[in-house]
Amino acid sequence: MERESTSTNEDTTRNIGNMNTIIQNSLFAAWLAGEVNKVLHESPNNTGWFEIDKRNFPRKAFLWVDDEERRSTWHLPYRQGTGNIDKKSGYYESAGAVNLNVLRAVAQVLESHARDDKLNIPAKIRSKINNVLEVNKIGRFSTGEGSMEIHEASISSQFAGAKLDKDNCIVENVAVLSPTSRNKFPQHKSAKGRFYTEKARLSVATLVEGVKAYCDHATDAEMKQRGGVRSVRDLLGHYKGGRLDEKGIVRANLHYMPNHAEWFEPLVERMSDKIGNSIHAFGEVTYDQKSLMENVVDVGVLSSIDLVTETGSTKNLFESKPEENELEIKDLSLKDLTESRPDLISEITKQVTASLQGDSKATALEAQVKALTESNTALKGKVDESELKEQLAEKKTEIDKALKESKLKEAHVSKTFREQLDNAEDTASVKQLIEDREKLVSEGKGVTGMGRSTEKLEESEVNGEFDNLTGIIRE
Repeated sequence: MERESTSTNEDTTRNIGNMNTIIQNSLFAAWLAGEVNKVLHESPNNTGWFEIDKRNFPRKAFLWVDDEERRSTWHLPYRQGTGNIDKKSGYYESAGAVNLNVLRAVAQVLESHARDDKLNIPAKIRSKINNVLEVNKIGRFSTGEGSMEIHEASISSQFAGAKLDKDNCIVENVAVLSPTSRNKFPQHKSAKGRFYTEKARLSVATLVEGVKAYCDHATDAEMKQRGGVRSVRDLLGHYKGGRLDEKGIVRANLHYMPNHAEWFEPLVERMSDKIGNSIHAFGEVTYDQKSLMENVVDVGVLSSIDLVTETGSTKNLFESKPEENELEIKDLSLKDLTESRPDLISEITKQVTASLQGDSKATALEAQVKALTESNTALKGKVDESELKEQLAEKKTEIDKALKESKLKEAHVSKTFREQLDNAEDTASVKQLIEDREKLVSEGKGVTGMGRSTEKLEESEVNGEFDNLTGIIRE
């Protein structure tokens, strides 16, 4: 009797523990869904996601499911529904594409509450979130390429020359984003900086419409106190009229609230070079190992723009130093300058040409230019030769690897056959030649009745037969 009582108590304790776990999972998942929705609502780019009817989404489209039979316990949809809708269940046949904006919002919420001692993520939910973020390379699992969270900050005359319209509370022609900057991701420690393609800047010029502008960065304590939401008192205004100027810089007009005029307007008038913008965005990033530049190919989300006097931040935003905001001229190569500022290269060329016209020293300068051009041509020839040698070396390595992985012995590879491999147009051609060689070696029997042995050909004979055959085919 005592054993039965003990067993019953253990079962009861176990059931209570299981129930507590289920409740904790459910409460956390519901809280996370709410926080993610707050973040998504901050960006106008997620409007389409909120307009989608998610009642037909299948179970696998949700990040967390408490009870597979109860639709009300399915939390945080992050994938689309795809296929036809099953008439019996009322749901799509399967889960479709991942919504990366939702996953970025999940990473942002967890990151902003990372120092909150009260935030206790249930083990199973933590494991599920980590797996999903790792697969999609988001948040702390980012590799510095692909879809990335981008923090861009600059204190360099963004408000200099801007027109202040006090009557309408507008700062016109604010420089929002330049083609280059010194900011970089932690994964690219050796990077010179960052380059925004024209496509990315055009996207920012479009996305900046209606984006909120805040005063300063929020501290960890402030974000913790408000559950990750910015205070309305921090709201400076919003941006409108995004566009690219003749230098490729994204500019827009800042519409600020009248209650900020007393302190904000003097800064614009007298200390415009001491204030700047910090941008929080998401976009596609690649890394060029040769130029050591991060290339932002496109920007899909522009969350907010903070007005700051320092580019450092808590909450893991804008980690650059003030003196390292923009890519300095001394760090630019001609290639970097040509790609990022073709307008500047063109202007310099025009000015130099104009200054040479009618100048008594033009002849001497022309001679110098000619000498430099010839020197540059020779240098380019050496560079091209070096690149060719490097390509040939890489090709030789690939061929050696392919031969090593094949069934051919060293004796099967004649000098002529090796030359044919070296002259092959591409990897596929090399593979085909080796496969033909292998076939000839393995099936190389003489033809009966014509004075040849029925035994397999000797290796030297195979080499000769194959080389002759290849020569006939080429002719």
